[in-house]
Amino acid sequence: MMDLIGKLSGFVGKNLTYIVFLVVIWAYFMPGAFLWAVPHTVLLLGVIMFGMGMTLHAKDFRLILQRPKEVLIGCTAHYTIMPLLAYGLVLAFQMPPEMAVGMILLGSCPSGTASNVMGFLAKADVPLSVSITTCSTLLAPIMMPFIVWGLAGQWVEVSFFAMAMTVMKVILVPLVLGLIVHRIMGEKHVASLSKVLVLVSAFGVLVIVGGVIAINGAKILEMGFFIILMVLIHNLGGFLIGYFVTGKFAYV
Repeated sequence: MMDLIGKLSGFVGKNLTYIVFLVVIWAYFMPGAFLWAVPHTVLLLGVIMFGMGMTLHAKDFRLILQRPKEVLIGCTAHYTIMPLLAYGLVLAFQMPPEMAVGMILLGSCPSGTASNVMGFLAKADVPLSVSITTCSTLLAPIMMPFIVWGLAGQWVEVSFFAMAMTVMKVILVPLVLGLIVHRIMGEKHVASLSKVLVLVSAFGVLVIVGGVIAINGAKILEMGFFIILMVLIHNLGGFLIGYFVTGKFAYV
């Protein structure tokens, strides 16, 4: 059974991009298959963050203390470059309010495990990437509401406290619970469950994507190319600016 789960986990990990694309098509033409997930989005996000907490190790936190300069530069760059770049795109292209808020939310999100995977593929400093991901995630309950309040407040009323509580429930609490369970179970048992955690997290991501497409498919299709272009510019711009900025600070 575990061999089958291992093979399935490996297949999903290698082909997640294509699977997401298939789910998008499925959800657009058969939205009923994913509408059930919409009311449970918060729970599903919590499950994903719990899985992330289960994969963290004590060394991820030790590195934050051992290399505070690099972690500080990475987190600062993340929470300045990405939201300000999103805000600049919103102003430059005069986006409608709902899209403007969406772009700023995108720019203010903490980095995820996907960034660590990309760092590994690029032969980057993966331990540092994991530490920055951990730190930015722990800072999310404060940074996300603050950034959204500061940059998107002109389009939508933002309650800093209410949003902080929501982010804490969705991100921080499941993450800490995952860390506690990891500590109680021990490294050996968690390692044996790692393939299952990959499948559970992938399932959560896929049904959330499917739910979003199910209820917003027509609107996304209407502005699809523009949205894709904006997200592409935002990500590529963040990569380029981050590369040069962090490169300059590395020698300070």
